[in-house]
Amino acid sequence: MAHREREIARRIAGATLLVADQTQDTGDRLAVGDVQGIQRRMWDHRVEHERLDVGRVLGGVVERDLGAVGDPEEHELLVAGLHAQGLDVVDRVGAALTRGTELRLISDAPVACLVSGGVDSSLITVLATERESGIGLYHADVVGDSERSAAEALASSVHASLHVERVEDADILDQLAPVTWANEVPLTYHLNSVPFFLVSRRVREDRVKVLLTGEGSDEYFLGYPQLAVASLVGRVDVVKDAARGLLSRLSPRAADLFWPRRNGSYADALRELVFRFEESSVRRTAEEAFAFIPEDERRLHVLSLELAQNHLVSLLHRNDRLGMAWSLESRFPFLGHELARVAANLPGRHKLRRSWRVHDRRHPFQIDKWAVRAFADRTLPSTLAQREKQGFPVRVWDRIAISSEAFRDGFVVDAFGLDSAARASLVDDASPQWLLRVLLVDTWGRLFVQGESVDAVSAHLRRVVALRG
Repeated sequence: MAHREREIARRIAGATLLVADQTQDTGDRLAVGDVQGIQRRMWDHRVEHERLDVGRVLGGVVERDLGAVGDPEEHELLVAGLHAQGLDVVDRVGAALTRGTELRLISDAPVACLVSGGVDSSLITVLATERESGIGLYHADVVGDSERSAAEALASSVHASLHVERVEDADILDQLAPVTWANEVPLTYHLNSVPFFLVSRRVREDRVKVLLTGEGSDEYFLGYPQLAVASLVGRVDVVKDAARGLLSRLSPRAADLFWPRRNGSYADALRELVFRFEESSVRRTAEEAFAFIPEDERRLHVLSLELAQNHLVSLLHRNDRLGMAWSLESRFPFLGHELARVAANLPGRHKLRRSWRVHDRRHPFQIDKWAVRAFADRTLPSTLAQREKQGFPVRVWDRIAISSEAFRDGFVVDAFGLDSAARASLVDDASPQWLLRVLLVDTWGRLFVQGESVDAVSAHLRRVVALRG
C-alpha cells in the first residue's frame, strides 16, 4: 500500500474504531452513524486518492432541512388541544402509526413483518395482520441471545405463521465477510447486521419482496435504556452542581481538586473534528426548530432529532444495503410523515415518564417511550406491551477466541505499521469486545483496501477465529 493510501486508510480505521468505542462501549451518547460515506469507489487506486476528503467520507454529511420539523400548532395540540376533542396523546400516536402502517401495506408483491417480540415490531404486526390476511412473520433466532419465545407469543396472539431463521455463532463467523461486502462499511456498530442479512435471505427465498420493520420508534420516542438512565442522572447532576457551586464560593481551588467540572474528553473533541462538527450542527438546528418551547422542556425534543439524524441513519443504511442484497425492500411505519411530526413535537413527559413501579431493571421508576407503550397496552398482550428492550443482541465476542494470526499481513497491521510484538500486544491486551471490533475493521480493509475476495477472507477468518467450547 502506498504511503498516501496507507495514511488515508489509517485515519479511516482509527475514526471507525473511535466511533464504535464512543457509541457502544462507554454508552455516553448514542450518536454518529457508522461511516456512511465509505464506499467501494474510494479504493479505486486512481487519482481520486489525492482528492479524497476523509472528513466528509467519514462523516457521511447529508444536507438536511430540520428547520421545518418544529410545529407550534402540533405541539399545542399535543399539549392541550386533544383533550377538548375528547382524545388523548395515545389516541393521536396510535392513529398516526395505524395510518403509517396502512400506507406501507400498499404493494403488488407479498408483504411480511420482521418481528423480535419487542413492543415496536409487535405493534406493527398487529396493525398489519388486522388489515391484511396471509402476512408472514419472520424472526432471527440468535442462539445465545435468543428472543424467540417473545416472537412465538406474538405469532400466537395474531394467529400468524412464524418463520424462524436460527443463527448460531458459527453462522455469524461464516457470514462476516459476505455481510461486510454487502454493507460496504465495517460492522463495528451493528454486528446484528449478520442475523438481519440471514433472515432477509430467508424472506427472499419465500418470494416475499417487502418487509415491515420497527426502526424509528426508539429514536423519536426515546426508547434506548441509556436515555432513561441519563434522565435520572441529570436530576442528580443538578443537585451535585448546586453543591459544587457552594464549595466553589468557599474555595475555588478545592472545588476544582475534589469536584472537577465535567468537560468533554479529547476523544469527544476528536470525533467532532473528524465528523466536521456535524453533531453540533444538528443540535443547533434542532434547538432553533424548537425555539418556541421553553428551554427546560426543549432538551428531549432536541435529543429525538439528534438520534433521528445520526444513530437512525446507520440503521437505515443496514436495512437498505443488506435487504437489497436479496432484492428486499424494507419499510418503516414509525417513520411515516405524520407520525414523525407528532413524535418530534410530542412533549417529553409523554416519552420518558416517572413511575412508582420498576418497569425496567436498567432504569427503575422510569418508563421509556411511554406513549408507544400506552398504545401497546390497548393493543397487545401485557407481556409484550411492557417487555424490556433487548435491542437485537449479538454478544458473540464472549464466545469466540481470536488468534494473533488474525492480523498477519492484514489491513490493520499495514495501516498502523504494527510489527509482530505490537500485533501480539493487540491480541493479548485487548478486551474481547474491542478485539472483535478491530477484527471487523480488518475484515473490511482486506476486502475494500487490499482487494481480497470474499471467499479468501472467509477462509482466513475460519482459520484464525475459534468458537469457545
